[in-house]
Parts: sequence; C-alpha cells; structure tokens
Amino acid sequence: MKLPSWLWLLAGALLLPFAGHQTTVAVAAWLAPVFLLRFSRGASRGWIAWGGVALAYAFGAGMDFRNGLVPLPLPAVVVLALVTGMIRAAGYAVDRAVARRLPGIAGSLAFPAAMTAMEWLATRPGPFGTWGSMAYSQSGNLPLVQIVSVTGLWGLTFLIHWLASAVNPLMEGTPDRAFRPAAAFAAALAGVLLFGGARLALFPPDAPPVPVAAVALSVGEYDSAFAGWKAGDLARAPLPERAAVRPQLAAAQAFLLARTDAAASAGARIVSWPESTPVLAEDLDGLLERGAAVARRHRLHLLMTPWVIRRTDRFPYVENLSVLVDPAGRVLWRYPKTHPVPGIEDSRFGTGPGVVPLAASPHGRLASVICFDLDFPWLVRQAGRGRAGLLLAPSDDWPALQEPHARMAVFRAVENGTSLLRATNNGVSVAVDPLGRVLGSVETRADAAPLLLSALPVTPAFTLYSRAGDWFAWLCVAAVAVLGTLARRERRRPAVPQSWHGQGRSAGEAEEPLPRAAGDH
Repeated sequence: MKLPSWLWLLAGALLLPFAGHQTTVAVAAWLAPVFLLRFSRGASRGWIAWGGVALAYAFGAGMDFRNGLVPLPLPAVVVLALVTGMIRAAGYAVDRAVARRLPGIAGSLAFPAAMTAMEWLATRPGPFGTWGSMAYSQSGNLPLVQIVSVTGLWGLTFLIHWLASAVNPLMEGTPDRAFRPAAAFAAALAGVLLFGGARLALFPPDAPPVPVAAVALSVGEYDSAFAGWKAGDLARAPLPERAAVRPQLAAAQAFLLARTDAAASAGARIVSWPESTPVLAEDLDGLLERGAAVARRHRLHLLMTPWVIRRTDRFPYVENLSVLVDPAGRVLWRYPKTHPVPGIEDSRFGTGPGVVPLAASPHGRLASVICFDLDFPWLVRQAGRGRAGLLLAPSDDWPALQEPHARMAVFRAVENGTSLLRATNNGVSVAVDPLGRVLGSVETRADAAPLLLSALPVTPAFTLYSRAGDWFAWLCVAAVAVLGTLARRERRRPAVPQSWHGQGRSAGEAEEPLPRAAGDH
C-alpha cells in the first residue's frame, strides 16, 4: 500500500491507547505494530523512524495512564510515558538494522525478538513489574493465553509483534519471498491456538473442587476505617491518640470476621480477606486470636490481612501482611508484601524479603502473595515451582485499576498451573482455575460488601514456565544477538541497490543503497 508514511504513524498511534489496560480492544494490540513498522521501514532516516515511533508509544502510554492509573505526579507520569516510548522504539531500530539485510523468515524474526527482549529487559529492574505489556490485552482469548504456561508473557508478546514483520512485505507490494514469513507466522499462530484448545479440552482438573470464599469491605466501610488518620502520624502518636482510632479499625475487623462466619456457614473451607485490614500493632495478637477462633469453630483455613500500624518514629510505619491460620488455629505463615506500589505504599512500608510462603493442607498446597506482587511473574513463579494448588492473593485497588488488575491476575494462574483466589477491596474479587477460567467474580460497591463464593480445584497443573522460567525471553535476547551478527556480515558484502525485499522503492521512500542479502533475487 503506497500511502504517506505519516498516515501509518498516525494509524498506529491512534490504536495504541486501545492496546493498553483501561480501554482494551484485543485486535488493536495486533494492528498497531503493523502500522508503526510500516512507518518505520518507510521513513527516510533512522532518527525519524525512531523518534516517530517513540512519540507514538509515549502518546499511547500517556492515554493509558489517565484517571490515576499510575499514582505519580504529572511530571513523573510524562517522563514515564516518554521512557516507555523510547524503550518500545528500540525494537523498531533493530528491525531497520537487521531485517532488511536478512532474507525471508529469518529477517521477520528480528522485530518480534527485539520487542520481546526489550520488554523483558525493561520490566525486570523496573518498579512496575509487567504493567504495560501488550500481552495482557489478549486475556479474553483463553486458547491463545495458554501459551503463557510454556513461555510466560513473552511468547504472547512475540506473536503479537511477529504479525507486523510477517505481513509488512505484503503491504510493501514486494512479492519476492513475501509469503514465506506470513505463512510461517500463520502456522505458528495456528499451532499455538491448537495447543491452547487442546489444553483447555483435555486437561480438566482431576480432583474435586474445594469450596472457597473471598470477603471484602464495601467502599463506605473501607473509607470509614481509614478516615481521619495517616499512617506516619499515627505511628508516631502517643497511645491515647492511637486509642482514639481503635473503634473505627475494630469495626472493619469485626465486619470481616462476621463475613467469614457467613462464608463458612455457606460451606467455604478456605476463606480469604482482602488486602488492607488496618490494625494497631498493640492489637494485632488479639485480631489473630479472634480469627483463629473462627477457623477452629468452622474447621477452615483463613487468610487474614493485617495492615499493622507500628509504634515508631522511623520508616517503615506499616507492615502489610498475609497471615494464614489453619483449622487448628495455628499460624502457618506471616508473609510481608514484597512489592509496595510506587507513589502510594513505598512511603509507608518497605519491601519484603521476596519469599512466597507455602503450606500443606488437606486440600492441597497453598501459597500467597499480596496485590501488586501479582504483577511480577518471576516472584509468583515460586508458587508454581512449589506445586501450589491454590494461590491466595488479597488485593486493594482503585477505580482506574479495577478491571485491568483482575484481568492481569488470570495470567499468573495459567503460568503456574495454580488456582487463584483474589479477594479485593475497591475492585473485583475473582476465583480462577489453573487454566485461566474465571469461575466467579464480584465487584466492590459503595453500599454493599462483596462475598464471593466459588469452588476451585487445589491440584496444580504442570506448566513449563513454572519450571524453566523466562527461557523464551532469554531465547529472544540470544536471537537478537545472532541475527544482528548475521546482518553485520551481510553489510560487508558489495552494495547493490534494493528495497526491503528485492524491488525498488517508490520515489517518496528513497533511501541510501543497501547491500543485497545472501540468497535474495
């Protein structure tokens, strides 16, 4: 298609806001890279290609960060969007340097490998985990999502971007070898969908499901519990001032205990509270004992979530905990949250040691992380390696986060072959089986506290990802290095004018002569 390159840039930029978290249209994640790659390949200079793509992704990120999705000041959000754009544009720069110098299928792999490698390398040291990954846009396609049980998110990221480099030769109108990359992509996508369909059809849970429940506060009750005080001030306050807030904290605790009673009476054998049950440090033992009494009375496993306000004048002021009590009333673990949310929680409490707790139960092995921890697959993978059958993930969201965060959680269940129970304040509580099927969900309301009753298998399903980790991401890093080396060798050959795939460019797309790739004709 011979269109001005800026139209391709505009089309891709306008699709990117729909490939993110808040307003998600699954097909937009596939089409945006197609158009942006067409712009990048048609740009007259490399810096124009890189700059245009970077600004397009920055625009998409900025639109996705609206409504307070990222809890940072506006200047920091702008910087984050620009950095996101520059990182994403690096993959397009790799494509310009490599793909046009290599023939056919090999050249088509450079772009998806680079985009996957860049995304993975950027998420590992970052404080936001895998937020921003286009893979999450495909949560509604369960056969496709099953690939993450083998490759993690990175296989899905690779597929989304491979479409762009596979079909661009067809869009350029250069038939020489143009159909080979497209055919290879189509075969790979068909294989992934067949694998996913077979996994969903042939591997149902092989054990009876266990009745579970997720309880939470209504928005009004939550706001009442946290009204009129700040964690840092209350941590430094004398005992009389701390005692003044005890009644409102106790009301929230009593409500969750009563809801636990109700869930147990309805048959639940495992009950989870949501993140953020505020309690003064001097009252923590009493809360745990009351919870243990409920667990003993109903013979259930109870996950409590004390948000402990310490007595101190030094950071950290809060302990954000997941505490599991067994039917005998014994505490099986006391897990501190590993990843506080930047801009909100990191001013109140520090990072935990990053050890996911595991405990045996008559139903199967149980594990836990807390809310934002779910966005770090390499942390959650400890549950999969430990053969956990149920991951308890108490959470606390805010409006812009509710739907996308619940969708993202599904991927951790599939990656690790574990059921997931996510009890959530200010958001969506979900019960998910090891194949990512949502068996129950309920949203927090202003005037009614949610109670999610469901039944989940607590027998883990085998996944390669839980054992081998980010092997596919490492493979993409290696592929970029190998393809880059091959492209440099081709660059040393005698220069012969050619287009990307063996034919001349249009007058509007003229660029300096490029060396012929070996085997092109």
